[in-house]
Amino acid sequence: VGGSQRFSAIGGLDEIMKGKGYITSGVHIRKIPLGVTVRKIVYLDHKASTSRRPLYVLLVSVDEEVDMSAHDDDGLTEQERYEARLDQNRKVLEDQINSDLRGHDDEFQDWVEKYTRTDYLQVNSDLGRCPNFTTTKHEIWLMEGTNWTVLQKISMEDEEHSTCVQLIKLTEDEAAQQRAEREAAGNFSVPSRDFVAVGTSTVSEAGEEAPATGRVLLYDIVVGKSEGADKPPRVSLSLQHEKASKVGPVSSLASLNCGESIHLIVGAGNHVSIQSWKKRTAGEIIAENEEGEQQPEGSDGHGLKQIGFHHAMLHVIAIKVVKTYILLCDAYEGLQFLHWRDKDKTLNLLSRDYCRTPTFAAGVISISGSLSFVVHDERENIRVLTYAPNDPAAEGGAKLCSRADMHIGLTAVDFSSHFCVPPEIVASANSDISFAALKGSRYDGGGMEEVFGLAFGSIDGGFACVIPLPPQIFMRLYALQNILANALDSPAASSTRGWRQYKKYHFPSISEDVQGKVLDVDVLLRFMNLERATQEEICAAGGTTVETVKDNLLLLSSYAGGVL
Repeated sequence: VGGSQRFSAIGGLDEIMKGKGYITSGVHIRKIPLGVTVRKIVYLDHKASTSRRPLYVLLVSVDEEVDMSAHDDDGLTEQERYEARLDQNRKVLEDQINSDLRGHDDEFQDWVEKYTRTDYLQVNSDLGRCPNFTTTKHEIWLMEGTNWTVLQKISMEDEEHSTCVQLIKLTEDEAAQQRAEREAAGNFSVPSRDFVAVGTSTVSEAGEEAPATGRVLLYDIVVGKSEGADKPPRVSLSLQHEKASKVGPVSSLASLNCGESIHLIVGAGNHVSIQSWKKRTAGEIIAENEEGEQQPEGSDGHGLKQIGFHHAMLHVIAIKVVKTYILLCDAYEGLQFLHWRDKDKTLNLLSRDYCRTPTFAAGVISISGSLSFVVHDERENIRVLTYAPNDPAAEGGAKLCSRADMHIGLTAVDFSSHFCVPPEIVASANSDISFAALKGSRYDGGGMEEVFGLAFGSIDGGFACVIPLPPQIFMRLYALQNILANALDSPAASSTRGWRQYKKYHFPSISEDVQGKVLDVDVLLRFMNLERATQEEICAAGGTTVETVKDNLLLLSSYAGGVL
């Protein structure tokens, strides 16, 4: 999302460059003004969304002005207004005396209603009238990516904010008899349904004195008939199910794929629940109606039912899932690593981050089957953590071990992980290395590793990537980075190494194990602007060659392009 009034569409240049004999990972960015604030955007990965007609779901907020002219005149006469003031003063005195006798046990809302909200104040029209009041309305937009037209708008309720959106698949929770009947009919695949899940939070009129609530909305993707021979079919979102969250606002959603069954993970406040999609009984429907949870008219009787839960420390802001392993990002207590066992429906805490710092975002990276976690804190640092139960520093596996850290100088609120496989052929500085990369060997550490990196945007409009590298390439470039930091002049005589050092917290209760071990591409790319003689001298000091370094930098660039 770029700016507060528009968002950026990023597309590849592969189709343009392939015609000229190049395979590139270049991108182009285009600004599409919408006139609203874009909160979240997700690609609708569905059969109705094609390359010629991509569809997107957006969470937006619209600022509207409310006419307040009705408050210019309260409709009372002077005598009525005078008597109302006397009656108000008498009630204030009585309530103050009663409150002193009871020890000030009155509810806060009662004091607000009795003392601060009055309907008999006089408005002098000669001095001015009530100005228009600006309110914010949250909406869900279904957009077409070709000409960026809005296909559907869904408004939230009053004082309801949309917080997260996720395209998920859900399978129905079958009983043993139902599964046996399905398999006896020759159907061994569990049927699944696509939903657009939206989490919301409702702001009470009582303000922060009242607990916040929210809802989980499941929208079915409806594909209608085409309006003409040359026109695509109509696509819309239909509300299928809604579930109220009374434990807090819904801040994060994720899909948990357990093989035969797929569940929904809901993060609301410090409460994390595993929700299963199943057919509701008549008693459950009656109980929901008694509690005021009315289901939409298009509901087919299915709904979400909690089958597992976990209480985090304070407030969950992000949930990342890898197979049946769940990573929770707490706003003030760092990371928690959990495992879900679908057989007995249990959610177990495996490890957590002992460095309790205010956290903004978290993500997952992986290379060659090695899984690591990246966490971003309020001091613009990133840390790379791993779950290593056999490491002595892990204290028996209860602690996530720190492997690397760096000060990035950016503030982000969300991390997005992607596969970033480099192209089959990279234009290398050496033909032998290019051929070795094509064959998939590990020649000079430049093999075709399957890399799972992450990308994120900053609140000031920046963009960055975090990509894991093979050990041999990392050690070579890390040595080159140290040589360049000492050999080259820095802008304004500032230390690039000092700028990238982890910014510690000055609190005794926070234990931090500073590691470093993160490559700064801004420093490494300065190698390409040096003269050939200087490059050879620096490479000789690091025990490598110029061709190998250039090939590694090219491979790193292709990895970054794969993230985009």
